[in-house]
Amino acid sequence: MTRSRLFALGLLAFGLVMAGNGSYGQILFTEDFEGLALGPFQNENLGSIPSLDNTKVWTKTPPEGWTLDDSFIPAGGVRDWSGWAFANAQAWAFVAGDQRRSEFTNAKGTVAIADSDEWDDLPHDPGVYECYMSTPAIPIAGLPANSLVLTFDSSWRPEGQQDVNIVVSFDGGEPVEILYWNSIEGDPYFHPDTNTNEFVTVAVPNPAGAQNMVLTFGYLYGQNNWFWAIDNIKITSGNTVVFEEDFEGLPLGPFLDENLPEGVQTIDPNKVWTKTPPPGWTIDDSFMPEGGVLDWRGWAFANVVAWSLVAQDQRRSEFTKAKGAAAIADSDEWDDMPHDDGPWEGYLSTPPISIANVPANSLVLTFDSSWRPEGQQEVNIVVSFDGGEPVEVLYWNSTEGDPHFHPDTSTNESVTVEINNPAGAQSMVITFGYLYGTNNWWWAIDNIILRSGDITGVPDWEIHE
Repeated sequence: MTRSRLFALGLLAFGLVMAGNGSYGQILFTEDFEGLALGPFQNENLGSIPSLDNTKVWTKTPPEGWTLDDSFIPAGGVRDWSGWAFANAQAWAFVAGDQRRSEFTNAKGTVAIADSDEWDDLPHDPGVYECYMSTPAIPIAGLPANSLVLTFDSSWRPEGQQDVNIVVSFDGGEPVEILYWNSIEGDPYFHPDTNTNEFVTVAVPNPAGAQNMVLTFGYLYGQNNWFWAIDNIKITSGNTVVFEEDFEGLPLGPFLDENLPEGVQTIDPNKVWTKTPPPGWTIDDSFMPEGGVLDWRGWAFANVVAWSLVAQDQRRSEFTKAKGAAAIADSDEWDDMPHDDGPWEGYLSTPPISIANVPANSLVLTFDSSWRPEGQQEVNIVVSFDGGEPVEVLYWNSTEGDPHFHPDTSTNESVTVEINNPAGAQSMVITFGYLYGTNNWWWAIDNIILRSGDITGVPDWEIHE
């Protein structure tokens, strides 16, 4: 079932993989801040940048209906960044000396910015940087419970005590937190500095009967730390969960060949690993050479902290989106013991997922992913409808310069893939493949969700010939 075999059989002529973020479901609300009238900076000095008009770079005036709460910000500091503000992303990076702000390439034109680092460059009263930005009331009357999804582009760089959150209030009720990141390494909510250009997907738990909701974006405890910038906010509905798996129901046992480092007291060594997939799932190790570290001979499931510890980390601990157990394909760690010749090649398949009565071209797969490229290592996802020929919906490789190269900034990523399910299909199987690993790195996945919702907008598609 290797990719090369699929090509030889000519099965991928219909394979589609999403090359942009796209959107799905009924669009209820969207904001990209491009309608704002920008003026000059207040304290910042852009200088002479030929590509920018320095009289049209910044504003403190939010979109109509939005509100800013700067009441907790100490007096003083750089006025341009005293609380949430809106600025041309390129101008922001220039005046702040960049410091990785220019990595926010998902942003286009104007973005919303909370920047305690740049604010702190002028004297201010004692206290921490804390501010909030709220949407207008968004109508959601008549929508099914738990049917909303928030997506946005984000640039976050952690440091110190700085943290951020998003809360939602339904019909003026008590706020419910739906996202929280902090800067404390080792904390379950630590969000690492690999996320300066990230597409974020957040489920919104709208209750039955709710008429409207308000989202609030908070930036807290900044003390000359870094920043949070966001753009391209979208709320969609009409999505229902068709299938989900987070691997937390698996009974874990001890490692077979691996050993946790001495002195580790936070993990029970008898509850760290299993080769047994969830009910109905299948693992295909038939292409794997004999030998190697048995724990990683093919796909396996392990406590992500234990996996990182036995493998000497090597950036595995950056996968903080994973909680508890995750599915792991790791050719690097497998290669640490002798084995027969041949590359690491293995496949992990879901059970048949019922999609009867699901509208055509309406499925969206999301999952959290940790990938580190090297050598010839590559991965793909294929789907088969009603036992038919597999269709490739995602493909990444490790070849820099190739259009399918997926970089090593993707060790803690939320992935969204749109799937063209045919009309009338009754079931589908999703297969995750890891191929051509020769003492390279890994692919780990968690929090798999398949949703159904009418695709909207015009996503960019790429055909795999």
